Formats: sequence, C-alpha cells, structure tokens
Amino acid sequence: MPSFPTPNNKGEVVKQIKKRLTYANVMSSIAVFLVLGGATAIAAGLAKNSVGTKQLKKNAVTTAKIKNNAVTTGKIRNGAVTASKLGAGAVGASAIGAGSITGDKLAGGAVGSGQLADGSVTSSKVANGAITREKLADGALLPQAYGFVSASGVTNTNVSVNLPSPTNPLDGVYCFDLAFTPKNAQATVEIDSEPDDFASVSIAGLGSGLEECGIGTDLEVNTFNAAETTQELVDDSFFIVVW
Repeated sequence: MPSFPTPNNKGEVVKQIKKRLTYANVMSSIAVFLVLGGATAIAAGLAKNSVGTKQLKKNAVTTAKIKNNAVTTGKIRNGAVTASKLGAGAVGASAIGAGSITGDKLAGGAVGSGQLADGSVTSSKVANGAITREKLADGALLPQAYGFVSASGVTNTNVSVNLPSPTNPLDGVYCFDLAFTPKNAQATVEIDSEPDDFASVSIAGLGSGLEECGIGTDLEVNTFNAAETTQELVDDSFFIVVW
C-alpha cells in the first residue's frame, strides 16, 4: 500500500491522488466493486435487450429458470413435441380438437377392441364387403334355432333345435318366444297339393316389426294361400331357420 505524505490543505490532497492515479489502479478498484456488489451490480449495468442467445452458455436456461406458462404454443416449433415427450394421459379428450385425429394419424393396429366402446361399431360404420368369411369366428354363420312346425302350431322336437312351439292366435299367424334375440330368419311352407302357399317372417325391433303377435314375442311367421287373386292367411305347416 503506497504511503501518502500528510497534505497541508485540500488542494494538496487532490494533487497527491492524481499523481498516483493509474489505469491499473482504476481497473482494480472497479473489479473489487463488482465482486462485492455481486450479480445485481452486473445486471444493473446491462442495457435493455443486450443479452441474446450468444450470451447464454450451453444449458444455462434450466427448467427452474422458466416461469409458469412462459412457454406458449407460439414458442414451440412444428414437430417439436413428439410422442416420447408426452406423459401417460397427458393429452385428454378436452385437449383434442374436433376432427383433429384422422385415419392417417393413427398407427397400424393403434385402435384395438379394448379402445372401442360397447356398441360403437354399428352397421353404418362397416363398409360393404368389409366383413369376409375369414373375419368371422367359427360357427358365427350357424343358425341358433331351426325346426318343423305343424299347421296347428306344434314344433316337432325330433327334427328341431332350440325352437319352442309357437302360439297360434289367428289363422296363419305363429308367434315365437325365443331364448335368444334373433337377427335373421327364413321360413318355407311344407310342399303339398297347394303349390302357391308361402310364408313370411317378421322379427321384433327389425324392419316394420311384428303385426299380429303381442309384446314379448321375438319372431312372427305368417303363412299364406295365394292360389286366389288375393293372398289369404291360412294355417299351414312350415320349416324355419333362425340366426
């Protein structure tokens, strides 16, 4: 530390300081000030917008340095957020815009049976010819019931399976209460001396539904005699297959 002679007046003090004021002394004094003042002193001396990406060293901006909601969609470039960056359940249904997920956005096999709600695939969603024989389970096309019914409404149990005897409330009307919900059925009258007889089948809940059978009936068979100019309901024996 240099010694200063005792000045006799203020002018002498100033004069003595100027004589010993060098560039090295000034810079060392500034350095001490910055060290003692810390980062606050440095930040206070920075001009607005003077710190850019070049002034930031690698990994300088950590998660803790990012304020909540600071990163908006405008700050994220297209394709920056990939599937590996999303946590399980991070994107909920409310975050997906209507029609935003199209067929070309789904990976092959991404939607399995576990992702489909009960009843979500209706007949209108299935393209014509989409369900081929190879897509059907073994036995899917086999009938659930079949048999022969007499004109009086008695099922022949010797040649019938899962087919109860129907009620016969009106001429030519046979009402079946089955143990399952039928999807389709076909009936054919027994061949006899009247070649113009025929049968029709109606299923509850399908098409126009049942006309003569009451509530709780699953399937209705009507047998007709068409020998005359008008079709007439008449009792007749018939074969029936139900799917």
